[in-house]
Amino acid sequence: MNTSYTLRERIRRFFEDIPMKVAWMLPPSVVMWATLRAVAHATTGRYSASNVADLDAMDVVARWSDDRVKPYQESHDSETGEQHG
Repeated sequence: MNTSYTLRERIRRFFEDIPMKVAWMLPPSVVMWATLRAVAHATTGRYSASNVADLDAMDVVARWSDDRVKPYQESHDSETGEQHG
């Protein structure tokens, strides 16, 4: 198995790992409030008909990602000209 990565790949992986490493260092109370915010987002607005008891973690992540992460990536990509597959 070839594990030698190009410099560009190593840099990309380094910057992808930073948010995860920071998340593991957060105090539990901050993580709890961030989770509550994400769940609240996943059950209000256009998702207000959702039953919290029927919602699983991946639904929360998908809804947060669809509304928060993807618009940021799209605006960033249009500025830099990058394309994602």
